[in-house]
Amino acid sequence: MAGEVQTLAQITEDRCVDALSVSAVIDASLDSDFFRSKQSSYPWHIIEHDDGHLEDTIAGGPANRKTVSKIEHTASCISTHQGEHLMSFCEATQRGQGVDLVITGGMPAYASMLTVKLDEKKQIACSFEATYPMTIPGEKLQWRITKKAFRMKSEGFKPGTRLYGWLSVEFEEITTLKGKETRRSYKIEGYVKPVIQRAATQR
Repeated sequence: MAGEVQTLAQITEDRCVDALSVSAVIDASLDSDFFRSKQSSYPWHIIEHDDGHLEDTIAGGPANRKTVSKIEHTASCISTHQGEHLMSFCEATQRGQGVDLVITGGMPAYASMLTVKLDEKKQIACSFEATYPMTIPGEKLQWRITKKAFRMKSEGFKPGTRLYGWLSVEFEEITTLKGKETRRSYKIEGYVKPVIQRAATQR
């Protein structure tokens, strides 16, 4: 529609192809030390200095410890994209009878996002998006999911409950410039434990 602003999720789906038909697997024995760990950190733009004071690198000044909250680490996934790094955050939102998972982490050095959508039949749909600090005029960037798997400890996507899962997603990054195509392969794999949130609006 004219004048409509696309969300990041919509842009991701436009630029990432997932033609694989795969369902999540229920694995009651799924376990990890990460499921029992309790870790959190300030948002990426908040720096805690050795003397204890906080700095907001976006605002360019001190941050108030009373108004800045740490964020729970709800993912422990290793990404090989843009250099191997840890993705520590997973948000889960109920979508109809399914759930959308968004895995992020590594900012500001690693600006990428993996979305994993599970429908009521546990079918998985994945999409990946990344931002590069510099792009070449005329360069086209796309992604293609080549392999995916998701295991979850129990069924159901009830808001307020935790979803304990393990994921593995492999994808190609396809760069096209002046008719020449370059493909590189990457992987994101690890555990997630987000608390499922109720969608703000149901469409």
